[in-house]
Amino acid sequence: AAAAAPGGGPLPAAERLGAEPLGAAWSPEEARRLAGHFRGGKLAGVAMATSAALVANQVLEVYYFILVVRILLSWWPSTPPMLDPIVDLIYQVTEPVLAPFRAFVPPLNIGGSAVDISIILAIFLLRWVKNQLLVYAFKAA
Repeated sequence: AAAAAPGGGPLPAAERLGAEPLGAAWSPEEARRLAGHFRGGKLAGVAMATSAALVANQVLEVYYFILVVRILLSWWPSTPPMLDPIVDLIYQVTEPVLAPFRAFVPPLNIGGSAVDISIILAIFLLRWVKNQLLVYAFKAA
């Protein structure tokens, strides 16, 4: 037997699941404040900014993955010829970001070989930016 509302109709989905009705969670002052935000369109702007921050976060996560692939490619300089277009694309996408870091911190000469730490700096900066985006997204929400 389905649960019934006091008027005889079916219960709303939230109440059927045992949750409190949405309005019961807020004080009257909070409900008035939120209603003002809805009327003024402020929440739509916050939702848009939060969504943009989360999308940018995902784009940066994909770029992080591409940087990791570039690190792995540096360990195996001779890749199969059929992968050359993919390898070229990875280098074309990452080089504009890594070049300024390389100009700032040149490769380190260690044991007769040069170690390029620009990618490490780029990853640190990328992680910091991602963190700031998430902090902004969750503060705005």
